[in-house]
Amino acid sequence: MQEIKGDLFASLKADAICITTNGYVSVGGNSPFPQNTMGKGCAGEAKKRWNGLEFLLGTLLMEQGNHVHQLTDEIPDVFDGAVNTCGPILTLQTEPWVGKEHILPYHLVSFPTKPTHAEQERVLRRYADHGGGVRGAGRLRGGRRYPGWMAQADMALIKRSARELRALADEHGMPNNGIRWESIVLPRPGCGAGELSWDEVRPVLNNILDDRFYAITFE
Repeated sequence: MQEIKGDLFASLKADAICITTNGYVSVGGNSPFPQNTMGKGCAGEAKKRWNGLEFLLGTLLMEQGNHVHQLTDEIPDVFDGAVNTCGPILTLQTEPWVGKEHILPYHLVSFPTKPTHAEQERVLRRYADHGGGVRGAGRLRGGRRYPGWMAQADMALIKRSARELRALADEHGMPNNGIRWESIVLPRPGCGAGELSWDEVRPVLNNILDDRFYAITFE
């Protein structure tokens, strides 16, 4: 794995970029469709850029579990009667975006760092470490599970996601399987809102990801 500095979403020469996610899915409220909580970090930025992405990911999480998911489709030979040379396509399937397609300069992949649900002890401990000064801490009560986005990032999940990402990249290196992925950019998973240190995450990724993968940071 290589390390670079810059803007994840400006990685225009990358074949794919990853957004770090949690596995929590909610249904109800303003929409009857499964929705992933994409509130902070690169996931929150991705949701702002591509309206409806939270529903696409929510559906994948509900149907296939909290795993690495390729969110974009392969470039078709023909698109709307013309050869598409713009990039991978992100296709939305929920109202009011049914059939809405975003053309991206790279493939988009989810990279889970947080679980679907968090046990109360982990969440309460995390909020206690902040001195109770985290928004929503006053509403926490024992004896229940909480949404996974409220927990600290999970190192075992990061390790599994890294292995799944490498396998996905290997699939794109096989003949007749779309464009070969030679450059995959991901943020430092579990750092930031996940509250893990890069010093503990780096060696885990280095043991799994090869030189096709780039960990990016603004710092």
